Amino acid sequence: LCFTNDNPKNPLVCQLIKNQIEKAAGGGDRPNLVIELDPMTPEKFRDKVTLEHDYDLALTTFDYRNELYALSGFLDPEAAGRNGRNYLGYLAPGTNATEADRRLKKSLDDIRAYRDFNKHVKELTWDVHTQVNQRVPFIPLWQLDRFIGVHRDLEFAFENAREIIPPEQIDPNVLFTGTEWWRIK
Repeated sequence: LCFTNDNPKNPLVCQLIKNQIEKAAGGGDRPNLVIELDPMTPEKFRDKVTLEHDYDLALTTFDYRNELYALSGFLDPEAAGRNGRNYLGYLAPGTNATEADRRLKKSLDDIRAYRDFNKHVKELTWDVHTQVNQRVPFIPLWQLDRFIGVHRDLEFAFENAREIIPPEQIDPNVLFTGTEWWRIK
């Protein structure tokens, strides 16, 4: 399990992953599968993972280039190769893609053909979700961070205009709940 040594949390996360995999593989004194942790510099990691594809398991981040959060570019066979969006090489020539892999690619392409969420996109997205869980071309271990910018003169109140909430306690998932009680100082 390779990871970069520039973040002090990486070895801790990787140790947890190692423990979980080894336990699931018949852990104990002598597990059926042993995961070796391989810390490396960010430069070496980039070369091994994105250029050489020389790893069995890697802990890495993936930052979306825009607000669409689309998986299709990440799994696009035309974007495979050195420094491409598809640095895993999924569906690239010579990777022995199966019919299930090609079906996942087609489903991702089909989603882009529709804009009506309730009539088409929702069911297609559920289908893609199921296929990703079955194929597991990658294991997502992240949640998208949500950021909010707050003007220093804005006061937040929810359910009660007299109870002011500090901005650092606001949940970005329910940000616009109770906007009728917000006010500028």
